[in-house]
Amino acid sequence: MIKELIISFIIVIVIFIGNFITEKYTNESIMETSSDLSNLKQKIENKNYDKNIMENDIDFIIKKWDERYEKLAFYIEHNELEKIKTELVYLEGCINNDDNSECIPEINKCIFILEHIKDKSVFNLKNIF
Repeated sequence: MIKELIISFIIVIVIFIGNFITEKYTNESIMETSSDLSNLKQKIENKNYDKNIMENDIDFIIKKWDERYEKLAFYIEHNELEKIKTELVYLEGCINNDDNSECIPEINKCIFILEHIKDKSVFNLKNIF
């Protein structure tokens, strides 16, 4: 009986530690990507941009997201992650075509989906039941 309790206790601790690590990485990824998108949005709103710089910025954001995607895909639904990738590719197209009227709504969509992923991955009773 004692062995089973110890093993159960160890399993619960491993689950909590794993959740802490994955939640921390998810929050870092989302905050970093959201921050980069917000900076890009400010440049567009202030009309303080050069097309080449914006193209480099969005390429950098996509590259960083692709790196994070590999790790996030282990424990977050692929559909959610693919939504972000789709929006980033659409945003890249808007920037490449100088369609600035579409850029800001796309950035807002990306940030909203990122926040949704963060809220969905938080360990709380609402998400368990």
